Amino acid sequence: MFSMSRALIFDAPQGARADPASLIFPSRPAIALHSPPLLVLCAPEVKPQSNCLVFPSQPPAPCPPEILSSPSFHVPRISALTPASDDSVFVSDIAAAALTRAFPSCGKPRRPKAGCAHNESILRPFVPAPMRALAWQTPYGTSFLASRRYLPAGDMARVRAEISNSLAKSSKSSYAAGPLRFTQYCDRNAIVKTGICMHSSHSNKRDNKS
Repeated sequence: MFSMSRALIFDAPQGARADPASLIFPSRPAIALHSPPLLVLCAPEVKPQSNCLVFPSQPPAPCPPEILSSPSFHVPRISALTPASDDSVFVSDIAAAALTRAFPSCGKPRRPKAGCAHNESILRPFVPAPMRALAWQTPYGTSFLASRRYLPAGDMARVRAEISNSLAKSSKSSYAAGPLRFTQYCDRNAIVKTGICMHSSHSNKRDNKS
């Protein structure tokens, strides 16, 4: 869901242009930025210019191996500038975009504090406590967001970021302890996420009864 380092995109001299897909999205085809639906998802540093993205002439230095060794906090990264066809990637891109807006400075990757580690999964990436409400997903939440593809992905990310920003910093940290302890309990007892999180089929049955 999240890469271990974040691709930084800044203004650069006029001659320092490059294909964004070949630099940071090698697994996706080249993308023309005429009106990309996910352009608003990108960090504020992304600026379209003549249907291209301008990159610095020198890429940022890679993080030392000891910082990237697992487990360590992940930094959000969007997979591409157009909506992904895979539901899980589509939802994780929205979460990453919301995190980028709500937390412009992600801080330096580091290992979780003692007692705060858990089994990593695509639904539960390693992120600081205030980010868990946006970064952590449930199977039902993933299917719910994926079923709303008719909504602009940028708006979905923006709304989630605004909801997070409306909470006090202390609230985001304190309320995040509950999901962490619950996740650790399920890890210790080998309880799979699909067995503890409401699925869309359960939601449909509940809605039909109401």
